[in-house]
Amino acid sequence: MPSVELAESRNAKIQVRLTADRGTIPRIVMAACGGEDMLARVSYPIAEMQQRGFGKSVIEDRSVKDFSLKDYMADFDAAIKTTRAKSPVLLGYSHGGYFTTAYALHNPGAVSALILVEPALFTERAELEHRAELASKGDSDGAIQAMLSYVDRSVGLDRSKSTKMSKAIVSESQSSETLAQEFLIRARNPISKRDLTKLTMPVLLIGGTESRVADSVEKAAAVIPYANVAWIRGAGHLDLLWNGSAEVGAKVSAVINGFMETL
Repeated sequence: MPSVELAESRNAKIQVRLTADRGTIPRIVMAACGGEDMLARVSYPIAEMQQRGFGKSVIEDRSVKDFSLKDYMADFDAAIKTTRAKSPVLLGYSHGGYFTTAYALHNPGAVSALILVEPALFTERAELEHRAELASKGDSDGAIQAMLSYVDRSVGLDRSKSTKMSKAIVSESQSSETLAQEFLIRARNPISKRDLTKLTMPVLLIGGTESRVADSVEKAAAVIPYANVAWIRGAGHLDLLWNGSAEVGAKVSAVINGFMETL
């Protein structure tokens, strides 16, 4: 049965959900993206960690308003230590792809491989600061709807769809300040193409052929030395791990299983 633990990090306790029985050592550590159900067909045990301020991850000192990238990196350390994972494969989707990539760059010896599903590595600083400004003013819905318009205009420009999806995403965050902090961390700590050339571990990049941000996969693949690329036909960005069908989930899982078999 799946189990949930809280890992001790810097001024935070990080929720870690194991998809296998308690005590099973995960092969994959995934930055939470709401896609654990879509990855049900992955043949390897997964530990899904929630970032600080999201889900049941707890920020212990509420007076601390500004986080650093080091805090987010410490959260990965905590999740890996708690689950006893040894050189795990890190999986990140969208914004989670940014943080998993940052961790791999800072701790290359601790990661055996990366799986990046349309990672948010090339979002313009002005766009991130715009979202952060909205969130810092208490407009979490506005910040998320700005993000949705950026990654999938068919959703972002449909008031009914964007409102429903933004509420679902906002419900996972503990405050608008949490969202603002995440956007600012990414804006202030960009990952360059030169940085990506330093990823020497195997990397799997997954994109959707109908995604508005599919170029994130193309740009990353052009500079990461050992990149494998897989395309999910007909999938948009939100279909890949957040709001997709069982069919898309099965395709993504099959690609991940194939990659894992090569390691």
